[in-house]
Amino acid sequence: MAIGDVLNPVKPSGDFDYEAYRKKIGETAAQTRDIGDTSVPQGAKATVGGLQGVYKGLGETAISQYEQQAGTQKKQAEKAASALEMMGGGTIDYLQRLEQIKEGVTTRAGAARDAWS
Repeated sequence: MAIGDVLNPVKPSGDFDYEAYRKKIGETAAQTRDIGDTSVPQGAKATVGGLQGVYKGLGETAISQYEQQAGTQKKQAEKAASALEMMGGGTIDYLQRLEQIKEGVTTRAGAARDAWS
């Protein structure tokens, strides 16, 4: 395995594709946000509507709790997707800064080599 130096860096085959990475982050975030249908089935609401007394109260409570849990799940999915987008954007910024640093070091090392030649 070859060992690179500042003037002759060893690169992996191909460059990092920032656009493909951005696209993949966007797709993954969209999939994270999509938690599916969380609405209460109409049949359940109709059934609870036909109940009486304590059973009706229990049914309404169950539906209410289900709706609250669905809302919480949607919020958590949104937070996770937003965090994914922020981390992905931060990663791209970090990699671009590293490339700029590498280019600067390579330029300075080349200038130093030429000065000593």
